This record gives sequence, structure tokens and C-alpha cells, in this order.
Amino acid sequence: MALSVHHIPYKALSRCSIEELAAEQAARDRRACRITGGVSFARKESTDEKSVARLAIVNLLTLDQMPGPISILTMPGMGWHFEGKLLKQRDPKWRDQPWAPNTRFICVENDRLVYYAATTTMPGKHTMLRTLERPIYAERAIGNGIVDRFVFANVDDVIAGDERFDVAWLDYTGPLTVERLRLIERFYRRCVNSTLIVTSLKARWNKDTDRAVRRHGGYCEWAVSPFDDSVGLHAIEYQDGASPMFQFACRKPSVPAGA
Repeated sequence: MALSVHHIPYKALSRCSIEELAAEQAARDRRACRITGGVSFARKESTDEKSVARLAIVNLLTLDQMPGPISILTMPGMGWHFEGKLLKQRDPKWRDQPWAPNTRFICVENDRLVYYAATTTMPGKHTMLRTLERPIYAERAIGNGIVDRFVFANVDDVIAGDERFDVAWLDYTGPLTVERLRLIERFYRRCVNSTLIVTSLKARWNKDTDRAVRRHGGYCEWAVSPFDDSVGLHAIEYQDGASPMFQFACRKPSVPAGA
């Protein structure tokens, strides 16, 4: 007798293969006719304009620009495209080594399905995967020789803490808010040693943000306004599929490139 789905024991996402994760997402789509924001962006994260914006960040963080080992906070998604490109620049022999001597990645994802799918594709699969003691803000933390720590958590909870990074790329799939921009500024002042990059959706912001945007003469002008005392590295508007995006990068003046 064939078993119905109700007779099949539940399997946690953390134990699923990449094929099982794909099947789970297909089932979710059929049940709810709804895709989470993280999954939606993960599916189209390799658009041409997104790739150009990502490359602009890589070019800021080459060994010529930032020599020596650096720590960097990123939000990788399922593909780890940025991390792979940065490793190629900073640690070209990383595939043959047990660690990346010039680049320490601390990575965060808050979509459960994307997180567990990304654990199967993260750089350093040839090194030993470790379950780590999770920070208080995270549900889970793992790492290997290349990715120092990959946590399942909300990035805003991460940056509300006291951990320091040389570089942080906050790659939001949604718009900034007044509260979030204030949080990012505090994080930058307190916890970023050198370089901050912020990517956000340039659409669908709330009423409080709309008032702030109008006062500053535009979304881009408002987003960069707390960082006027820093060295502006780039400000890029681009289209990611149907989504208008804005990305800016700045560096603390006391830490010039190449120092």
C-alpha cells in the first residue's frame, strides 16, 4: 500500500540535501503561492547589474587596497558569489589550503531555507565543517577552514552587538528605515574598523522614512547623510531584475586604503 505524505516522518531542514531543500521550496510555493524575500532574491542574485555592483566591492578590498588579513561581515545567499570572487583576489590558492590567511569571513543569513541550502555550497567544503557555539543572537552557527562563522540570525541583531569587523557589507533585500539607518551608523562608528558597504532596495519605504527622504532631497542623499565625515568610495544605483537598488561604500578617514 502506498503511503500518504502524512505517514512520512518529518525531516529537519538541517538534515536535508540540496535536492530535498529544492523539493521543500517547490512544495511551499504550491501550498502558499508565496516565496520569501530571501529566496526570491537568492534565485536572481546573479543579474548583470548586481554582478557589476558586487565587483565594485571586490575592487575596494583587494590586497593592494587592504593589505594583510581582514575580517569581513557578509550576507552570502545561496551562491556565495561575492565571497568566491573576493577569495580569488585575496587568497588565490584558497582551494589548496586549509584556511584563507588574508580573509576571515563572518557570514549571516535570516531565511531558514536559504541558510540550510547555503551550508551545502559554502566555500571550504574540502575542509572540516564544525558546529560552533552560537552567539546569543543566533539560532545556529557553523564554520570551516575558509568561512570562520556562518550564523542563522537577523543581521540587525548582529550589528546591534559589540563584535568588531574590518569591513562590513550589509546587503539588504528591503529598504532602509530611519531606525535601521540609525542602527547602521552606530554600528559603523563603534564596530567597523575601516570600510562599510550598504545595499538596499530603493522602493517601498515607510512614512517616517519618506519624510526623512523628502527632507534630504532623495533616498540616496538621505542614506549617505550620516557618513558625511567619511571617505566616500562609491554610490551606485542599479536595477536588480524589477527591483531598483542603491549601494554606497565609505571608509573611515583614519584608515586610508593601502595603509
